[in-house]
Amino acid sequence: MQQLDLRETHKPLGEIMAYQNDRVVRRYMKDYGASKEMAEKCFRELTRFLLVCAIKPGPKITSQSIDEMWHTFLLFTKSYKEFCEEYLGRFINHEPVEESKPHVYLETRSFTADFFGNIDEEFWPMESTVPCGRCDT
Repeated sequence: MQQLDLRETHKPLGEIMAYQNDRVVRRYMKDYGASKEMAEKCFRELTRFLLVCAIKPGPKITSQSIDEMWHTFLLFTKSYKEFCEEYLGRFINHEPVEESKPHVYLETRSFTADFFGNIDEEFWPMESTVPCGRCDT
């Protein structure tokens, strides 16, 4: 099995995962008609994805629902930049996926599940056919 060198973050995992942004959650609720509980769960999954982008080298692709939350967070540019730099230790660029790459999505999904010990199937469906956001760090 190949040893993967993971990068460090500025804040410890627990502090990163405790990060909340009520403005982003409220905006997501407004734009997507989501309940507060659903929006908060989606924000948690976005936080997981961004953490994976920060620590794991190479391309990563997220699901459509997480990408929608990512778009919402990006609207709050200052908060997004501060979260990336102060918590993750690097800015995570959002890039569109212009062609379907299911193997990259499945690798990202698998790494996320292994790293956190579980995965929320609602936000990380086994098959994601819609090209969504990616990071390549």
